[in-house]
Order: sequence, then structure tokens, then C-alpha cells
Amino acid sequence: MASLQKKNIVLAKMLYDQKKYKEAESLVIENIKTAESKFLMGKICLNTNRIEKAKDWLEEAILTQGKWIAPRMELAKISFDEGKYKDAKREFEVCLKREPQNAILKTTVAKYYSQMGENEEAEKLVIKALNLDPDNEKILKDALLVYDNLQDYKKMYRISEKLNKYYNIKSDEYKVLECMARAYFSLEKYDKALNVFEGKTDNYITNTIGRLYKQRIYSVLYKDKEQAKIYQEILDNLEPLYSEEARLKHIQKHTQNDLTKKIHGVFTIDLGEVLDRVKTAEKIKQKGNGCDLYCIQMDGCGYEGGSQGDGHILNYVTLLTLPDIPKPVTLFPSDKIQSISRLQDQKDEER
Repeated sequence: MASLQKKNIVLAKMLYDQKKYKEAESLVIENIKTAESKFLMGKICLNTNRIEKAKDWLEEAILTQGKWIAPRMELAKISFDEGKYKDAKREFEVCLKREPQNAILKTTVAKYYSQMGENEEAEKLVIKALNLDPDNEKILKDALLVYDNLQDYKKMYRISEKLNKYYNIKSDEYKVLECMARAYFSLEKYDKALNVFEGKTDNYITNTIGRLYKQRIYSVLYKDKEQAKIYQEILDNLEPLYSEEARLKHIQKHTQNDLTKKIHGVFTIDLGEVLDRVKTAEKIKQKGNGCDLYCIQMDGCGYEGGSQGDGHILNYVTLLTLPDIPKPVTLFPSDKIQSISRLQDQKDEER
């Protein structure tokens, strides 16, 4: 009987990994005695948006096997997502004390700490992790993401150089590639920033980010400040590329000023009206950017906010889509931008 239950849990895990949550749950619920089965049930509930039930099952797993950190880590992540940072930190600290030599755990927690504003503690964890396992690929990648949150581009540069030398970063690891490019770009290593994306055109997100960086570099080299601001805005807010939910959340962010961004266009027109007007508006397409970038005139649609914005009125909307995704990846109020084909023509002439 015990052997059958174990086989069912193994099968349920396989179904869970295949995102067949209903089938996985039907197997787990019949064999829900061990901490492992309760933990799996908690994750199933979490992935089917039953957060409170997920918490209950994860707590049950902890009661069954108190020293196991996996369910406690999941509870910490839930608290983080709910904005309950004190609760999240308490759970993370317990996990760190339970496994003090776990380097991957340290960088995982550091990623959350760096997003919670616990910058000093995040960096301490990264340093300890790198001392414990300096050549571990996952630890290096996690450390890169932490230093990106901390905006420490010199440390990002050193890690990027190590990753380039010893590891082949795959084309679908777009967040890692994005961080590497940002590190090189921030230190004006433009050739290195472009080389990050060399030979990685098979993933459309990575390919798009690479082309956006190419155009941002053109804008900087040819001192086109307005064009550079547009690409800075897009590259500082790449979350919409990753999912439909992130896309909608990002567009909504442009209804309120965000001082954590250097430049942040803020709509003064109702967002629903903006989206309706965009559908039928005349769109001026910008060339050479590797995605579909449009400029739409919409007088008084917003103002330039952010920590470095001067508050002047914006009379245009910038719309970004991908060739195979007609919905906006993002849109925001902006200054009028000119086609960057001029910049490319200049570059070709110089050659």
C-alpha cells in the first residue's frame, strides 16, 4: 500500500510538471499523508490561484516535517507577493539558519531581499554564496540579478565576464542576457553589449531585446536624445515582454508617476480612452528597431515624470508591438520620435 502511494505521488509530480494540475490533484488528494504530498498539494493550489488553501497545505507540510525548508520558502514567497515583507523575511531567515551552507539558497533569498529594499543584507548573502561556491553557474546568474537590482554595474560586469568565459548562456535565458547587456551598456562597453545577443535570434524575446539595445546604442552614439529616452524607457521596463499579465500591469503603471524610474511618461487621459484611440489612430512606424515601434499623435496625453523628468507636456504615444503579437507589448506617453533609419544611414555612410 505504501509503495502504491509513493508511485502515485511520483506520477502526480510528473503531472504537476506538465501543468496538468487537476489530474495531479486527484492523485495527491487520495495519498495526502506525507509532508511531500502536502507540499505538492500546496503548490497545486498556488498554481490554481487558491492562495489561502495553498497556505494551509504548506503549513501542514511544515507541521509534518518541521526541518524541511521547501514549504517554508513557498510561504515566504507568498508573503512577498502579498507585500508582507516582514512575514516573508521571518520565513527566509528561518530557512537560512536551517541550511547555513546552502549557497544557492543564499542567492535565492538575496534576490527577494534586493527587491524588498534589504540591500545590505542581500549583498552579504551574495558574497557568502560566492565564497562558498564561486564557480557555480546558477549562483553567478542569481548574483547577477541581485546586483542588477542594486544597480552595481561594476560587479555585474565582472560576473558577466565570468559567465561569458566559462558558460554558454542559452537564448531563452533572456533575463540573464538582459542583465549582462545592461552591465556592459552602463559601462559604455557597447560592442560587448551587442555580442551578448550574438547567435541568439531563435528566441523572439531575446532577439527583440538585442535589437532594442542595438537601437539604443545607435541613439547614444549619434546623440539623438529623444530617441535615446524612448529606448531607455522600453529597456528599463521589459516585464511586458514576458507575459500577458505583465503587459497589462505595465501599461497600467503609466497612469501614476514612478519616481524609481529615471524617465516615466504618465498619462493624463483615461487609459481606456487612450487604448480606444490607439486602435484607430494614424500610426507613424519607426524603422530598424527589430520590433514594431509606432509614434501616435495625441495632444496633451501625458507628462514626463520620473526622477529625472521635467514634467513637460507630452503630445505623443509610443506603441511597441511584436510582429507575431498584435496587442501592445507596451505603450506610454512620449515626445515625438523620428525614424532611426537616418541613424543607420549615417552609420552605413561612415563605413
